[in-house]
Amino acid sequence: MIEEISLDLQNNPIQYGNEDPLVPEIVHRLRRRLDPEYLPVEYLQDYGDTDGEWRVRDFWERVEEIGKACRVRPEVSFVEDGERWTYDRKVNGSNKSSRPKFDIAVFDTEGPMIGQSKQEGPGNYWDTENELSILCEIKHSKNETSNFYSSSKGADDIEALAQYPGIVERRVFLFIDWWPIDGNGNHRFQQHKERLLDNVGETVVPVDVIYLSRAGDHHEFTI
Repeated sequence: MIEEISLDLQNNPIQYGNEDPLVPEIVHRLRRRLDPEYLPVEYLQDYGDTDGEWRVRDFWERVEEIGKACRVRPEVSFVEDGERWTYDRKVNGSNKSSRPKFDIAVFDTEGPMIGQSKQEGPGNYWDTENELSILCEIKHSKNETSNFYSSSKGADDIEALAQYPGIVERRVFLFIDWWPIDGNGNHRFQQHKERLLDNVGETVVPVDVIYLSRAGDHHEFTI
């Protein structure tokens, strides 16, 4: 699938001129490959506010059948031990704490998928007990190729992927570079890779980095 996206990026660059089409395009291509595509869901309310929110409290009275869910999910948040999962890191020398949403998660073939309520009702919240085939963050160069290695952009995404506490077969940082060549005709990748490695340092678990560009560059390495 990565080869398909790379070729499409070269042949139809205006389709990928910003970040917005990327996640829907990749989710669409992934769904065509999933077998099975849907799994049963075990829906929990550990994070839900059962006292204050009728959407949580009355859920089982108003929803007769929750059905199944697709294994590939965009914009996923996770709950660990009944609380939103957070991670702590340093950005530009300052301590930060975040509750990230991951761009794409592909759940393992073994069900059920363990869903969690938001505090105020159903949403795209899932438990860290789920086993994942893929957990992915995506960045686009937009007007700044430094998004690849910036401590508050690409490097931060890799830290979040590495620190996520659940079982994941493959953690992936995908970068789409619309401006891969500088004004002197030099490809930026190698210099930017070195900056990324400096900003990330060591990770607690491996993260695969995939770099695709409008000029046809395709690089993969693991941090």
